[in-house]
Amino acid sequence: MNMDLIIILMPLIILNYTLAAWCLWMIIKKGVRNLNKVIWSLIVLFVTGFGSVLFLIFGRKNIYD
Repeated sequence: MNMDLIIILMPLIILNYTLAAWCLWMIIKKGVRNLNKVIWSLIVLFVTGFGSVLFLIFGRKNIYD
C-alpha cells in the first residue's frame, strides 16, 4: 500500500475508530434495545465501518424505551 494513500485515508480511519469507541461506550453505559450487549459489541468491533452504523440505527436504546 502506498504511503500517500494511507495519509489520504487517515481521517476516515480515525473517524471509524472514534465512532466504534463511542458506540462501545454507549453500549456499556446506556444499554441496548434488541440484542444483548456482548453481541452488539462484537458487531461494532468486527463489522468494520457498518457495525457502528447498524448499532446506531437498530440497537441504540432510545429515551422512550
